[in-house]
Amino acid sequence: MQISYNWLKKYIDINFTPEDLSEKLTMAGLEVEGVEYLGEGLEDIVIAKIEEIKEHPDADKLVICMVKTAADEELIPVVTGAPNVEAGQLVPFAAVGTTLPNGMKIEEVELRGQLSQGMICSKDELGLQEERAAGIMVLADDAPLGGSFLKYKRLDDYVFKLDLTPNYARCLGMMGVAREIKSLYAQEKN
Repeated sequence: MQISYNWLKKYIDINFTPEDLSEKLTMAGLEVEGVEYLGEGLEDIVIAKIEEIKEHPDADKLVICMVKTAADEELIPVVTGAPNVEAGQLVPFAAVGTTLPNGMKIEEVELRGQLSQGMICSKDELGLQEERAAGIMVLADDAPLGGSFLKYKRLDDYVFKLDLTPNYARCLGMMGVAREIKSLYAQEKN
């Protein structure tokens, strides 16, 4: 069973770090197989807007997207071959210096003579799906320009993987796990 740390915090005040909570749950008999941080490698991804698209002068399958991450910012050129780019889209953007979840470091490069200063990301490049995506990830119109992609997609969370035994059937739901944590706090005070 998997439990979200942020979801647990909606039901109960938790003063333990995810790692401490994992250890305390395991010591109390509720075995935690692992704790996974969902936002690993996504900390520097921001939300950008594609302002305009230009044809690449030396490549048929590439275009130059002019993006911005703030209302008053200069446009940033990004060369891409994604088939689904359109002006006005809000997209996840990795600036120069960002390292993606797969370990790829974004650098300023020239692609067929055109400068590219970042990357508009697809779901697989962000580690959000296994198979290769056919194009970039397009965000909803309510995505905050320049905001954190991690926070917008609510990936700034930890997931506990619980190995439940039959005697812990009461923990098959969020409320049961919250009650178990509440009892840990009561034990700490005694």
